[in-house]
Amino acid sequence: HAQILSAEDLPRFAALGVIPSMQPSHVAADLAYAEARLGEERVSRSYAWRTLLGTGVTALPFGSDFPTAGSIPPLLGIHAAVTRETAEGVPSGGWFPEQRVTREQAIKGYTVD
Repeated sequence: HAQILSAEDLPRFAALGVIPSMQPSHVAADLAYAEARLGEERVSRSYAWRTLLGTGVTALPFGSDFPTAGSIPPLLGIHAAVTRETAEGVPSGGWFPEQRVTREQAIKGYTVD
């Protein structure tokens, strides 16, 4: 999982042709405790979908992490990728909303990529 990245590694994915595997549903599951465990600086680079896309990565594949994370319907992952909120809409406006992706990018991540 390419979830918690160092600042130095963010541009390396595109430069080296590495494809980062991401699980948007983890944002909804982790946002309640991630900052306490990772610290403010590291958590700000976590789940950095928009940043990775901006570096020119070849693809940004999304998955549900099944069966480890249980049965998570893909639509909940798409919702998390687009809003960066839980299914209940928390936090309002999204967690690090600058990392949201568009619906088209989320669907591409779950299908083509």
